[in-house]
Amino acid sequence: EGYNIVAGKLSFEISHILDPEHTTPTLVATDVTRLAIADDKGLRRLDIREGLRLFGFPENYELKDVVKYNEAFDLLGNSVSIGTIELVASRLIKAIFR
Repeated sequence: EGYNIVAGKLSFEISHILDPEHTTPTLVATDVTRLAIADDKGLRRLDIREGLRLFGFPENYELKDVVKYNEAFDLLGNSVSIGTIELVASRLIKAIFR
């Protein structure tokens, strides 16, 4: 009969291709593992280090005790960008003391 799009859930290996020249969309745990980036060899998934960079973690930060790709991106997808928090906090402080 076909696929019932209302009752079912579509699932694709890649749901979004990131463009290094543009802003990255909000990343959430449910689909952060389905992001890809184009390089000279075609499309590829982000590696864990690239995921850490997207969330503003320093280069020396490691996800210790997390070796599986999906586990690492589940953690990242549930985190908040450090740069975003710093920007929001500084603007809040400026607004409070005006």
